[in-house]
Amino acid sequence: MRLLLLSLNFLLLLSCTDSGSSDNHIKMESNYNMETFENDDQSWGYNILRENQLFIHQPHIPAISGKNGFKSEKEANIVGHFVLTKINKGFIPPTITINELDSLGVLKDLSEY
Repeated sequence: MRLLLLSLNFLLLLSCTDSGSSDNHIKMESNYNMETFENDDQSWGYNILRENQLFIHQPHIPAISGKNGFKSEKEANIVGHFVLTKINKGFIPPTITINELDSLGVLKDLSEY
């Protein structure tokens, strides 16, 4: 059910795109919030909420292999706010790269992941 709702939200957002646009940039008003949460293994993740409804649930560090959560709430908070910034600028989906994680100071040593 959650996957269906997320898919419907995504399709709705796609329908708002400019038909002449070839990238993933969508103009929209900001109705998004971010919250961090602790995983069962004491790692951290973040949720992106749209109008207080779950939009993105990210228990793992994006862009790296495996299912490792963030080592601290601070790291999850940094990346979650970065994702929120991308969404508020209209980038859907808000893809994160390893270089962006590194620039944010989240990946101090890639060998740890």
